[in-house]
Amino acid sequence: MREHSTYNRNNIYDEALSSFFRNVDSRKQGQVHDLRPGSLINDLKARSIIVDMESGVIDKKIFGGDLRDIFDSRCVITDAVGSGAGNNWA
Repeated sequence: MREHSTYNRNNIYDEALSSFFRNVDSRKQGQVHDLRPGSLINDLKARSIIVDMESGVIDKKIFGGDLRDIFDSRCVITDAVGSGAGNNWA
């Protein structure tokens, strides 16, 4: 992200950025529209699927961290709240 922002001074959502992020327009409540490459950067969301057995890890590290705004909570798969694997990887 830092490297791209260094070279993309025009704030344009381009093909290189679209490999890793979606540019979304979420101004209307309940609706999210993907914007095409070539448009101005509006709101970037990481192209990711986040999977973890412990919801606490996701809540603290992902949604409680510095980059929490780029992750979409609809792309998270966790076990039931409060439970976890207990470090059992058998």
